[in-house]
Amino acid sequence: MENRQGFKKGGLEAVYSIMVVEDNFPVRKGLIQNIKLGLPEFQVVGEASDGISGKELALSLRPEILLTDIRLPGISGLKMIREIREIYTPQVVVISGYSEFEYAREALSLGVLAYLVKPIDEEELESTLKHAASCICSARSLQTPVAPLRPDATGEIAKKGASMQAYYVEQTIRYIHEHFAENLGLSDMAEALRISESYLSRIFKEQTSFTINEYRTSYRIAQAARMLADPGYKIYEVARGVGIENSRYFSNLFKQNMGVTPMEYRRALLSGQVRFP
Repeated sequence: MENRQGFKKGGLEAVYSIMVVEDNFPVRKGLIQNIKLGLPEFQVVGEASDGISGKELALSLRPEILLTDIRLPGISGLKMIREIREIYTPQVVVISGYSEFEYAREALSLGVLAYLVKPIDEEELESTLKHAASCICSARSLQTPVAPLRPDATGEIAKKGASMQAYYVEQTIRYIHEHFAENLGLSDMAEALRISESYLSRIFKEQTSFTINEYRTSYRIAQAARMLADPGYKIYEVARGVGIENSRYFSNLFKQNMGVTPMEYRRALLSGQVRFP
């Protein structure tokens, strides 16, 4: 892999693989050029102009980040995301010229990291991709990038020592992303992986610097921030939507993490003081 200056974790340089799926040629090339020139910590490993070839290429290359339009020839970007995520789980950033909330809601229901509306602001794109990188750092080994594994591959990976720990952490992060709105705890995650709770807690903290509860809370708040962009949701509905039944507790937790209450955040968002996450 090409040596580039980028994020560092544990003193090691980090390069993040990204693939762009966009049917508009100038837009696609512009995004790729901006990433190559302005974000050297990201390596563009592939590009596609339609949903079918995008899916095939993504499953072949397994990029850590997928940057895709919603409206694509062949199959839609949303359908492509669903089918890719049946095989592995990249960080997904959706872009679209359509700002209607039904697109955002469906995209976010698939667990995408962000929904950006065209024309794409370069600073917003940079911030979003760096957020994706921080999520990836939590899931991969310091020495070896962690590729999502098939169940029948666990026997092989178990022979590789430290890689097995990275695998458990990656699977725990995936579990949190898929079940963040459910009332599930550490025991459920450990049982799903067939390891002890104490072992899972220890390796997760070692690999990510977060406890499992801290990571899940952070992810829930991020999803809540996206839901607050839709004024159709009441605050208590947002709380329940991310798995927190007590709306007062949710509001306090949101303020601890975001610095403002959910209502203050919504007002700033809708007034244009902050951008759609």
